[in-house]
Amino acid sequence: MISRRHLPVRAGSSSSAQNWLVTYAALFTSLLALLVLNSVLEMYRGVTPKIFSQRVNVRVHQDVLRLQAEGAMDWLTVENTVSKGSKFLIPAKVQGTSLFRPGRADINPLFEPYLIELAGLFKDLSLRSLSEKYRPVLEQLARQKDGMNINLRVEGHSDRMPIFSRRYRDNWELSTARAYSVLQFLQQQTGLPEEYFSLAGYGSFHPLKDVRRLAENRRAEVYLDIQMLKGMTGNVRGVAGSAL
Repeated sequence: MISRRHLPVRAGSSSSAQNWLVTYAALFTSLLALLVLNSVLEMYRGVTPKIFSQRVNVRVHQDVLRLQAEGAMDWLTVENTVSKGSKFLIPAKVQGTSLFRPGRADINPLFEPYLIELAGLFKDLSLRSLSEKYRPVLEQLARQKDGMNINLRVEGHSDRMPIFSRRYRDNWELSTARAYSVLQFLQQQTGLPEEYFSLAGYGSFHPLKDVRRLAENRRAEVYLDIQMLKGMTGNVRGVAGSAL
């Protein structure tokens, strides 16, 4: 009977096995990446730019809900509006005060921690990497002169009370200035390109609740919408043949 300790050991056998495992792992990773790429292509093969943007918005909204849950951001109201993308509603009141004081467009400091968390959520979405994530489809659409556009839209609102201010002529101007204050804050916190942002002011014409509840209607809403612009270049960089 031959003892196991006298069995010959081939030199380099351990190294060869290790190299084989590395090669196998690399091959498996490549195959997995190819399967993911094929699934993306199959999912979006032959779709119109409108349908493509709708599907991307759905996926982004799912990521938003996941990040909201992970960050325990129960204070944030999120809604998939479909027509305008994901809607983010900042709390109406904090410690009994509203986001904006009457006749003012500067942000109440009590709300800054919430806006910082919201900016962090936008950063975690990795919006700049969308061109890489959907590169095969975007390259196809780019040949049709369709461009992807990321739109972070801030909408400002006011209460129904007339204002008497040297700075703002009416609630239209005041609500627009409020949107601009939030836009600037989010842009600085996220570091996202300016062309990702847009704004609008609606005065008192889109009340959140009863028009008599003045403080709750002095607010700002943020929308994240992924759009495909027909015959135009978008603001997402990185795809040859267009400004994507």
